[in-house]
Amino acid sequence: MTDKKKTPPTTKIEPITRELLCILTDAEVNDCARRAAFKDQKYDEVVIEYEQVKKAWKEKLDILVKDRKKLQSEAREGKTMRNVPCEVHFVYDAKPNARVDVIRLDTGEVFETRSMSDGEKQQHFPFEEPDMDDELGGNEDDEKDDDERPD
Repeated sequence: MTDKKKTPPTTKIEPITRELLCILTDAEVNDCARRAAFKDQKYDEVVIEYEQVKKAWKEKLDILVKDRKKLQSEAREGKTMRNVPCEVHFVYDAKPNARVDVIRLDTGEVFETRSMSDGEKQQHFPFEEPDMDDELGGNEDDEKDDDERPD
């Protein structure tokens, strides 16, 4: 440091700070190593978080790309896939080639026809629905008025 009394009167002095090379003490070296290890750990955590966020955003982008391609295809071709109400018709009277027809209810179009399986052929037995009162042996007392029943 300079002594102000020995400075020539024509010299002006201003204090400043500059970044200059300095030799670290052992304690400072140890502190830097500890902080660097902490930064390494933090870096690894951020990389893992980055990968997770990156994956989530990629999934969002993939969904948008898929949806966009589907819409572009529909616009270009003028058609799309939809759930349409249908009926399955088991045609037993087309003997000996009983068949199954699947019919669109919106257009009436038969869009699928196939031969009946052996199991499907066995299911055609025209039975009448039984009258449940007859089956259970209906009780004549059930038809009496409430006035005629004993209390």
